[in-house]
Formats: sequence, C-alpha cells, structure tokens
Amino acid sequence: MATYPAGAFHAYFVDRFNGNTGKRQYVLTFADSSVADFWWRLVSEDDSLKEYELCRIKPQYYAGSLKSHDGINKCLYLMGIENRHDDHNTVSNAMFVRALLATSASKYGGLNYVLPECIPVQAVPEYRSGRCYYIRSKVTPHEYWHLQHGYVQVSRTERTRFCIARALGDKGTFLAKDTMAGYETIMIPRDRIIIAVVDKNTGLLIGGICPLNELHGPLEYRQREGSENAYGSHDYTLEQLLTKQCFHVHSAGGQSLVWYSQNNVGEDWELV
Repeated sequence: MATYPAGAFHAYFVDRFNGNTGKRQYVLTFADSSVADFWWRLVSEDDSLKEYELCRIKPQYYAGSLKSHDGINKCLYLMGIENRHDDHNTVSNAMFVRALLATSASKYGGLNYVLPECIPVQAVPEYRSGRCYYIRSKVTPHEYWHLQHGYVQVSRTERTRFCIARALGDKGTFLAKDTMAGYETIMIPRDRIIIAVVDKNTGLLIGGICPLNELHGPLEYRQREGSENAYGSHDYTLEQLLTKQCFHVHSAGGQSLVWYSQNNVGEDWELV
C-alpha cells in the first residue's frame, strides 16, 4: 500500500459512475489544503463540468460521476479546460498537473476496490462566503473584534459577529443572502472579501467595516448605502485578514483599536 507524505494535504474522491468503467475511488494529494480549495473552486464553477455532478462532502471527501478517462482528466487535472481567470490572475492548468496527484484504488485491488482509511485526518478550516463569524486573535484567543462607538476594538469581555463574504467587482459590494453570487462558496485565501455588520436582533446586514483611510487607520462602521449594499472599496483578501499582513491592534486613549495598514503590518486572526 502506498504511503502519503504528511506535509501534503490528502482527500478521497469517489467516482460514482457505474457504467463501463465501474465505480472507482481515488486518493487526491495536493501541495496543501489551499490548493485543494482552489481546485474545488475551479471545478465547481466551471459550467463545462456540470455533467460530472461533482460535490464536496467535506474537505477530505469528494464525489462525482466521471464516466470516462476524459472526465478524470478534466475534473482532476483540468486537462482540456481553458485557463481560468480568478481575481485578475490567470491560472494555468499545468499548475494542477504539478500540484495534484490522483492515485486510483484499482491499482491495488482492481475495479470497485475501496481503499481502507489510509490517509491522515487533517483538520482544516472551511470558511463559507456569507456566513457569520467572530474574529479573534490567534495568539491570544480570548481577545475578539468588537464594534463599539463606530469603531472596531479588541475586547476580552464582548464580541461582535461579522458576515464575511466574497466581494463582487471593484466596488466592495455583494447582494442579499438569497441572491448573493457565490453565497456559501468555500472561500480561498486570494478572495477579496467584505466584512459586514450583522444586527444582533434581526440578523440583517446593516453596514460594513472599512478602513478610515485607504493606506492606514482604524476600522470604522459604515452604514449600508442604498439598495446596492455597497460598503466602499476593499483591497484586502481573506489571506490578508488571517495573516500578519493588514490588521493590527493600536492602543490610543485607553482603547485598543483594530487598525488597517497596507505596509504588511499585522497580527494573526482566525474566524470562529
């Protein structure tokens, strides 16, 4: 039986097609979990792959009806599929030939052979666009973002829930939950995001969090502007929120405010 390197990220893929090729199971090995999420984004949003009925059951378990070797090559390796454009970045399909390895279980036990539980369980976060989260410090997890007096502060006694969603276009907008483009989509690090404020009584989105200054400054509350749900322009990504790139604590006047900076000055945060 093959062994799988601990430094990579692994997942099962079950081909449910029962035609001439039978039912097959694969172990997918990615460079890391972010590559797995990016691969899933591309295959799940490509209209030419809808016929394969791909689904993500959990981060380490996928399924579909690949039907043929052509389906395998398209869905697992994106072969024959046009290069993608994601947030102004062109993604070469050759990238996945290098960053993804698919091992068929039939290699070991023939057609319809099911692999035993051979890959390590790897706990990874799964952030879905449009869901509500608390934002807390990764280093000191008892410190949370809390909206007070129009600004985001760090508090050890109170916390505010924020809706984190993929931004649309260049204006930092998104639509209501029932029509939101990409709602419930698994967010990937490069996604531009909006941090919206949720009314604790009604659950409705009432405004957004934006930097007071485009270059640096405290995060302030900005009320929703008309029917477009615009929250100002946003240039930061999910990765920048969660890593030491944009947001840090600035103490002033006895308050601990969350500041935004474009100078790669920040702290580690997590969504819970």
